[in-house]
Amino acid sequence: MAFKKEYQPKSNIYPINNYEYNLLKEFLTRKQRLGARREVLAHDLNVYFMKKFNLEKPHEKPYEFFEEIINLNSN
Repeated sequence: MAFKKEYQPKSNIYPINNYEYNLLKEFLTRKQRLGARREVLAHDLNVYFMKKFNLEKPHEKPYEFFEEIINLNSN
C-alpha cells in the first residue's frame, strides 16, 4: 500500500515585481563574467532584498537566497 503525498505549494514569502525578477535572473546568469564587481553587486542586492523583506541582517549565502527568490516567483 503506497501513501500519496499531498502536494502543498510553497508559500511565496519573497514576492518581487517583474523588474526585480529580471534583474536577479540576469545577475545570476552573468555572475561569472562580472569579475571584481560580482561581490559588490551581490552585497548590494543582498542588502536591497534584506530591507525589502524586513530581514534583520543580510543573508549569509546570497546566491542561494537569490535562487530561492527566483524559484518562488517563477510561474
